[in-house]
Amino acid sequence: MELCDPSLFELLMTASLRPRTIRSTFETPQTQRRVAPQRCSCGQCPTCLHNARWERIFQEHFADPDYYAPRPLRHASSLDYRRKDQGTS
Repeated sequence: MELCDPSLFELLMTASLRPRTIRSTFETPQTQRRVAPQRCSCGQCPTCLHNARWERIFQEHFADPDYYAPRPLRHASSLDYRRKDQGTS
C-alpha cells in the first residue's frame, strides 16, 4: 500500500534536513527605539504658552501636594471598622 509518491516523500525529507534561519523579532526595524522629539522651553512661543497654561490648570485642579509626603504608619487591623459597627447594634 502506497501512501504518497516516493519522489514527494524524498523532497519533504531533504527539505526538513536543511537548516532553518530563525529570524528574531528583536531584529526587525519596527522595534527600534524612537527618540522623543525635544520640546521647546523658551516660554515665549505659542506652544510654550499653551503648555504652561495646561500645566497651571493641572497643578490647580489635580496635583496633590501631599502625594510624596511621608504617610503615618497604621498599626491597626483593616477589620477594625467592624468592631465599631458591632458595638452600636
